[in-house]
Amino acid sequence: MTGHGNIAFTTAEARRLKTYLENSGFLCADDDYGRDIPFRREIKKVFPEKELVELPIDYGLSHFQFQFPTGPPKTHEHNGKPPQGFSIFWNGRLVVYYTCESNPSDG
Repeated sequence: MTGHGNIAFTTAEARRLKTYLENSGFLCADDDYGRDIPFRREIKKVFPEKELVELPIDYGLSHFQFQFPTGPPKTHEHNGKPPQGFSIFWNGRLVVYYTCESNPSDG
């Protein structure tokens, strides 16, 4: 999930996305330098009881096929902030991976 501008989930869309994620689904999203506030607001509709937390480097996602020893790569330089990867886990399984200040879809 990437792109510019606002996003807004209806109650039904948030419920369907939660059902999908709880039943083996996965969502990879990126702020694309401007979608951070809307994404955080809308993912809270999906998982109101959860917080996005920074994914630890040793989780394994950064060391799978390619090595990213400091976390998500920085593909574009917009404002000097470091790239970060955030996560939501459901029953011990990573269901949402959200990158900020990274923009991997353009990489």
